[in-house]
Amino acid sequence: MPEASGPATAALPVPATDPADLLPALLAALHRDDRERVTLLRPVPGLDGCVRDFLVVADSGGTDGLAGTPSVGRTLRELFGEAVADRVVALNRKVLVTGRPQREDLLLALDADGTLRTPPRPAGPGGADLPGVPGSRPEVADPDPRGVPPALALGGRAVRHRVAEMSHLPVAGLVVVLWRDVTDERAADVMRRRREERHRLLLEHAADAIVVLTPEGTVDWSSAALAELLGGPGPAAGATFARVVLDDDRAVLEDLLVRAQVAPGDRVAAELRVVRTSGEVRWVQAVARDWGAEPAVGGVAVALRDVTAHRAATRRLEHLALEDALTGLPNRRWFTRTLREAVVRSTREGTAFAVVVLDVDDFKVVNDSLGHAAGDLLLVEMASRLVTALRPEHAGPRAAAGPGAAAADVAVARLGGDEFVVVAQGLDAAAEGAERALADRVAAAATGRYRIGPVASHVTVSLGVVTHRPADDAVPDAGADDDPALALDGPGGSRRAEELLAQADAALYEAKRLGRARSAPFTRELGTRVQYRLDLGSQLHHALEHGQLELAWQPIVRLRDRRVVAAEALLRWRHPLRGLVPAGEFLPLAGEVGLVPALSQWAVDAALAQAARWQADGTDLEVFINLAAVQLAVPELDRELAALAAWHGVDPHGIFFELSEEVLGTDVPGLGDRLRRKRERGFSIALDDFGAGNTALTWLRRMPVDVLKLDRSFASSVDEERTRVVVAAILRLARELGVRTIAEGVETDAQLAFFADAGCDDAQGYLLGRPGPVTALRAGATPR
Repeated sequence: MPEASGPATAALPVPATDPADLLPALLAALHRDDRERVTLLRPVPGLDGCVRDFLVVADSGGTDGLAGTPSVGRTLRELFGEAVADRVVALNRKVLVTGRPQREDLLLALDADGTLRTPPRPAGPGGADLPGVPGSRPEVADPDPRGVPPALALGGRAVRHRVAEMSHLPVAGLVVVLWRDVTDERAADVMRRRREERHRLLLEHAADAIVVLTPEGTVDWSSAALAELLGGPGPAAGATFARVVLDDDRAVLEDLLVRAQVAPGDRVAAELRVVRTSGEVRWVQAVARDWGAEPAVGGVAVALRDVTAHRAATRRLEHLALEDALTGLPNRRWFTRTLREAVVRSTREGTAFAVVVLDVDDFKVVNDSLGHAAGDLLLVEMASRLVTALRPEHAGPRAAAGPGAAAADVAVARLGGDEFVVVAQGLDAAAEGAERALADRVAAAATGRYRIGPVASHVTVSLGVVTHRPADDAVPDAGADDDPALALDGPGGSRRAEELLAQADAALYEAKRLGRARSAPFTRELGTRVQYRLDLGSQLHHALEHGQLELAWQPIVRLRDRRVVAAEALLRWRHPLRGLVPAGEFLPLAGEVGLVPALSQWAVDAALAQAARWQADGTDLEVFINLAAVQLAVPELDRELAALAAWHGVDPHGIFFELSEEVLGTDVPGLGDRLRRKRERGFSIALDDFGAGNTALTWLRRMPVDVLKLDRSFASSVDEERTRVVVAAILRLARELGVRTIAEGVETDAQLAFFADAGCDDAQGYLLGRPGPVTALRAGATPR
């Protein structure tokens, strides 16, 4: 069967076997490969037998391209200029003489048409060759950053250069020249060297010192900045780096290296101290990363930065953050932290500690009368006295200081304003009386005469004391294996510290309530009262928002005919559980929680609304409404009251605003002006509780008062001759000034008869009518 014909069965060319036929094939193959070229040269001797030139015997196209003409059969001197020919001939002669290959890089120009040629000799000073041009030292021109050789100007045409690696090999009396285009390789080498140099320079001039350590902690390499950090030569290669680390911190370095090797590629950091050549100790931040898997590094690279100044600045800022700017004492933030630590220490050591909170009695008077600068001077001096008196050397013997006090660790802080705090730790938990002795020492140190500028004043303080014992600790959810101290160092300890401070504050308020210039301990009973007041305060907010307030009305009777002519509006709280609560039970608390303005506003609005209803139905009753001190301080109060009366449609005549004698302060002119503005709008002014305090007759002369309400203390003591004389004098003076008088607290017929006989205009009291609902009042009625 005949074989199929086609491409698969086409006859293949017969391979050449004659060596003479192989050379043209090799040259043709090299000619087709742009990367490789070969030229075969035969030496041409001169008349003296020395080689003067070389004849091109065979060429794959490289020499042809450079010469711009066919080269086979021609000599190098015929093909190239003198400078190039001399150099190439000399080099090839050296190859033949020594029998050793020679290699060089040659810079070639790549013309726009793809022709390779030797670059022209520049017309520069001295006719210097371009870098890499034959006739000059063999070197490679730096490529641009992208690895592309720079452009040259050749005969006005844009060209680019290429780099050829030329190998000259002696073979059987001939010279074989191998050409290879190494432009990309040389460009990569240049870029690599540049990167390495750049990295070296960056490392050498970096602010941070860099050291490469072996896993064992010996130095493999270090930057020059290490010597600057240490103030002299650092550990040499192969030395242990730990020798420049402070002994106490060598474990920190070991831990750093272990952590770096456990997590290769992760950065780990620590702060430790190094010892400079001079012996000076500096803090450094060490950031380590394990590069052991990278041959170029081969270890743990540690960057070291001097943070001594930074740590000092940080400590200073922390100190400032914990220091009171005025007195230099620790501040509230420091105290809160210290109190939390005291709770932890008490639990761990089984000791007790006491907290004493104190503030200056009547400090507001100092600020108001002498100025805030004087108040600051007083606080600075008091801080100094407390610190001096509570130093250990001033503590006195154990018997004098109290049981357990001699070993106490005492500190003083300022909480803010005129409030200071003393904490004494390390007290005997079983001893009694240490807190009382501490409070006595604090009071003795703070109380006394203070010279504030030109004024010398006697200053007293009130103190609240609370004691913490280990048995007081309660650690919720602490298991059998838990450390109670650690638990208290967390949120539980913070809560206990806040609770102690609140208890000390409660005791301080109790001391002030009892008359000031004294100390009061925190007790369970006091805690119960405090909690009751807190609950009541919360409920009072609710009462104001949900309509649980109301007014009770107490009649005022005209004594000459025993008729009801007026009524005083009294605030009451209709508590859902306690029933009707009188104002005296909740107004002091309202003052502490800031509700007095709101409560007073509600009472005024409700009283004016009732007055409007009475006026509308023809009921002839005057209305007495109490004003709080905070209301009197409002500059625009007269306008607000007039606007409110107008909104309700109330005629201001017959509306009496009462103010207690105790609100009359030193600003008599200012208060008088404000009261006059109210009278100008038609309202009347009644001075309540007259004679209860330090009554000054000048008030009757300077204050625009329409009614004097005599304090109930006069009614309760009418059987005393001195009271009767004083009351008679007040009533006589009031009549001469044209001021109406009302006796308060009348509860017996004898009291009523006395005030009627003495000439008092009106009376008010339980005998004449208890406070009650508006429906119980009847204008013009006789109360009994």
